[in-house]
Amino acid sequence: MATKRQNTKALTEAVGSVIADNAPELAAAGLEALAAKQDDDLAKGVLRLLAGFVRTAGPEAIEGAATDIQALIDGDPLAIVRLRADGADAATLTLLAMTLQRAEADRKQQAAKLAAHVGAAMRDIGMFIGKAATAALSK
Repeated sequence: MATKRQNTKALTEAVGSVIADNAPELAAAGLEALAAKQDDDLAKGVLRLLAGFVRTAGPEAIEGAATDIQALIDGDPLAIVRLRADGADAATLTLLAMTLQRAEADRKQQAAKLAAHVGAAMRDIGMFIGKAATAALSK
């Protein structure tokens, strides 16, 4: 018969596995839901682009994506190439680039801050997922 400690260990491992397996999709869905609530097309585009990165490459890809999104916002023409090479959705990236062309400077700053905050939050989530999975597997 399994002891209470063995049951707790099995539950911890199962929860850690569920978190590790589903975190990217849940995080992406959360970012897309947040994007849907935005009135600003630029913020909406940044969040959708980040959601795509989380979905395809996991939370750990966000830091690089956020850096390239910031470069795109700052006017670096090669940022589009880097984002596309890293797997950014072409349609979402094109819409974001078109929105940036129409955006005013203050809106660009707001979008940059949003990308930085989301990038930092996703990096923290990625570290949490990694720690949870490691803790679950080490028990």
